[in-house]
Amino acid sequence: MCCKIGMHNTNTTIEDTVGLIGKLDEVLCKAAKVEGKSRRGRKARVSLGTLLFSTIWQKICRRGAMPEHVKRISAESLEGSTVSRRLSGVSKKQLEAVSDCLLGPIGDRRSNPGGYYRDYRTVGVDGTCFTLINSEAIVKKVPKSKSRRSSEQEAEESAFPQIRASSLVELGPHNPLALSVGLEGESEMELSVGLLKKLSKTDMLLGDRLYGVGWFLHQIVEHGNCGAILLKVPNSQTVRAIEELEDGSWIVEVDVRSRRRPADIIATHRVREIRYEIASTDAQGQTRIDTYRLWTDLMDCRIDPAKVLIDLYQQRWEHEGYYRELKLELKKQKHLNAQLPETVLIEIFSMVWASALIAKERLRLASINDSQDTTSRRVRFDVVLENMRVLWPLQRQVGIHLSQEQFEAIARSLSEEASLYYTPQKRRRSCPRKVRQNQKHWPKIRERTESNQPVRITLLTHK
Repeated sequence: MCCKIGMHNTNTTIEDTVGLIGKLDEVLCKAAKVEGKSRRGRKARVSLGTLLFSTIWQKICRRGAMPEHVKRISAESLEGSTVSRRLSGVSKKQLEAVSDCLLGPIGDRRSNPGGYYRDYRTVGVDGTCFTLINSEAIVKKVPKSKSRRSSEQEAEESAFPQIRASSLVELGPHNPLALSVGLEGESEMELSVGLLKKLSKTDMLLGDRLYGVGWFLHQIVEHGNCGAILLKVPNSQTVRAIEELEDGSWIVEVDVRSRRRPADIIATHRVREIRYEIASTDAQGQTRIDTYRLWTDLMDCRIDPAKVLIDLYQQRWEHEGYYRELKLELKKQKHLNAQLPETVLIEIFSMVWASALIAKERLRLASINDSQDTTSRRVRFDVVLENMRVLWPLQRQVGIHLSQEQFEAIARSLSEEASLYYTPQKRRRSCPRKVRQNQKHWPKIRERTESNQPVRITLLTHK
């Protein structure tokens, strides 16, 4: 499945808006028929696909209200209340159908070598929270969680409600593949299980220690379709050792317990477990040792050595980088702007759709300058976003004030300039690395606690 939001064969970066709006209208109409919704009354002046496309435009531009963007695209004037009312009628099934149409893998081994392990495309699964405003409709449906500002204070209600979301992301180009948002208070695990069916046999799923448990492993076996897995495992997870392999990893059995009756074992699965420790030294010369565990279903240690898989797991942190771009670069405030729970869904989905468009443009810009040895994730996100803010309005003028040749020349010039802006390789920290603790007064950290000595990774035997 290829990403339908895309580029022309020339240097243009945005697909023809009329064609894309037509696709959105077709998908929304089919989804509405499946749900049994029948349209009544006269036909609307502005289609629902145009309204959803305007939400993507708004996230790219980052300024202007929705009625302004609707008028810019359709030349029709709508009141803000009308736009909000119509968008609030879009169901979650319709939004998921649009996502199936717009999202999909964009890279291959040639254009995105950093996003592959052997023949597997590395895909991350992870969740996040979005902060909402304190409107009456949202507070009524989305309860506020408890927060603790210090160890001396009792747990209090948080200032703003939050909503959970989980996504699958193509880790190389930071490209979203699927999204699930929970308006009914679903946990991150429940949302992620619903995304497993979006995987394919060419995908390798990477997850943090929330997912390295027997129940999620069982869901992957029963409902998933991925080619391989690599999951971090919490130390509390119990297994039975079966066989030791040549590289020090083990074949183990995992008992899956019922979530309602933990005493009942509903299934048993075999995986390969890799145990290792990382030793680091601080500035005072004291050594700290942390132990980690990984699960994988790649059983042949000769083809997939443990040390290679340990290094591969570091790619999972690219998912955190994607969320940083999504929540800090595509938003003007810390919270979402939606006033209703229904429009909250649309705002989150539109941000993900916009990020898919930006991911494809980053991949294209990374391939322009062949002399640079880099991947698409190192192309600066803000430069790509600024380019698209220029090119998007210009494409609307093709045939009115610009010819196709003029537009392509402008796009080519901007693309060649943007391809020179790369995020440099990460340097070693010059400031102390500390985590703020739950205490009443935040102290200023002045002493460095790290050393420049390299860390040591050692494989462990199964105890």
